[in-house]
Amino acid sequence: MTIDLSPAAAKLLDEQMARGKFSSPSEIIEQALQLFAAQQNEAESLANFRQSITEMEAGQSRPANEAFAEIRKKHGWAD
Repeated sequence: MTIDLSPAAAKLLDEQMARGKFSSPSEIIEQALQLFAAQQNEAESLANFRQSITEMEAGQSRPANEAFAEIRKKHGWAD
């Protein structure tokens, strides 16, 4: 796979390599992708949380024990 980088990105990659924290450009890219995925997961979780708050404020909530029972059933956890 070939990846074209902007001059600014290439400079950043070179700077990170010069600092000696990474053994290869691939290692830097892999870590960057892992961080990107984590950020996307956090953003999705935050959006879901905000939606839940909106639903709760609109009176679209249910008792916690029902929600917890659903979670236990979904994951096969004992009651």
